[in-house]
Amino acid sequence: MFKRINLSIKITAAFGLMALVLALAALFPLSQVQRVSTLTSRSLDQGAPATLAYQDMQKGLSDSLAALQSWLTTGNDSFRSARAQAWQEQILPSLATLRELRPLWSDSKGKKQLEELGALSTQLKDSEAR
Repeated sequence: MFKRINLSIKITAAFGLMALVLALAALFPLSQVQRVSTLTSRSLDQGAPATLAYQDMQKGLSDSLAALQSWLTTGNDSFRSARAQAWQEQILPSLATLRELRPLWSDSKGKKQLEELGALSTQLKDSEAR
């Protein structure tokens, strides 16, 4: 069957087949790069703000507890205002940011943990106020 086909047609067909294989070999990695790029941008758009908010909240809680401990030790009211400032400027805004980002999360475990975090932070603030 192949004996009847002209040599130039065989060469053209082989070249065309190689070009097709090369095109497929180039398109597959490009589609994978596009997929990784999409996942990376989603991770950066959602994960980075959540991580920064969590870090701010953690720093605020640390500052608040340090101010509370200092106030209990010295009785100086300036530490009470520092504690209130930590809540107003760090903890509550960070918690609000996390709540804004919550609809973007696909992980239900993270959403549940945020609810628990909100309840615990309210409980902590109430206990510090006593």
